[in-house]
Amino acid sequence: MAKLRPARLFLFLTLAVLLAARLTGPSALQRFDQPKTVSYTADIVANGRWLWPRDMRGLPATKPPLVNWLAAPVVAMGFWTEWAVKWPMLAGSLATLAMCIAMARRLMERTHAANQNAHLVADVASLAGIAWLLNPAITVAIYYCRPDPLLVAFLTGAWILGTDLVDPAKPARVSTALMFWLCVGLAALTKGPAALLPVIYLPLAARLLFGNWKHAARTQWWWGLPFAAAIFAAWVVPVALSYPEDFEKILIKRELFAPIIGLGARYGSPGVTNEGPFAILTGILHNPHWFLSGFAPWSLAAIGALIIIRPRNWFRHAMAPAILWLFLVIAFFTFSANNGTVTGNVVRTNQFE
Repeated sequence: MAKLRPARLFLFLTLAVLLAARLTGPSALQRFDQPKTVSYTADIVANGRWLWPRDMRGLPATKPPLVNWLAAPVVAMGFWTEWAVKWPMLAGSLATLAMCIAMARRLMERTHAANQNAHLVADVASLAGIAWLLNPAITVAIYYCRPDPLLVAFLTGAWILGTDLVDPAKPARVSTALMFWLCVGLAALTKGPAALLPVIYLPLAARLLFGNWKHAARTQWWWGLPFAAAIFAAWVVPVALSYPEDFEKILIKRELFAPIIGLGARYGSPGVTNEGPFAILTGILHNPHWFLSGFAPWSLAAIGALIIIRPRNWFRHAMAPAILWLFLVIAFFTFSANNGTVTGNVVRTNQFE
């Protein structure tokens, strides 16, 4: 019987303590927009409004309803409890943890150190999982009634699958491409535009990590992109046709364009004008600062690792897929409405909060 290594034991203990604390601790449903997410699920169950559910004030949802679609059947079975409305978020968080550990292991296997010490790979993978769990952003998100944890799972899955797709050393399987584009489509149904991240990652990874743009064709984008778009269109087109005025006002103008063109105004500091170049610069700098502070001390360790690796080796190093994903996520969400969080090879996004 294989001996349980200390790092893996600490990982299990960390997860057990965190879940116990979150599941048995005081409810935090009153924080942020969680009551809205719960009310969307309740509206589906009570009123059958599956297409575009409304909140307790009768206002339409500002996000796609995938998390509510997943939670509603469980609630409809009679489980009017907090865990029932939050189970998609909890499942997404656990899936992300598993993928974080798996990808850390795969990246470590590419290093020279892995050839010298087989146990090192498993230990580093376990430590990556612990690091992901032990930061305030994820501690909150793991049992947080918002779409973000589920979105993270789909984006992380797409990142891992996308890395395999553009790697010429791996077979170009249709099943891998199908799973990648399915993750993209479901990410769009979870929180909209953030689903573009893995699509942008593909050509960048093909060129920067594997040396040639043509590797992006291995993703079979000519049918995959329409497939992912069709998943999102299956919801958004009926909404646009059924509620044209609210669709334009809420989802297009307020949720899509306003956060982009009003970046400076939304981030303006008290006493500082919310217009002009200074406000825009304040908004742009807000997210990098949030990434750095929200994931300390792991963010400092990541910066230290980048310095040690050195810029010229960033995209030639064994950790290059994680480095590229990190930079892409920070850049993407720097110009979005709110914040995102990244830890090593995992992203949690809070776009269009």
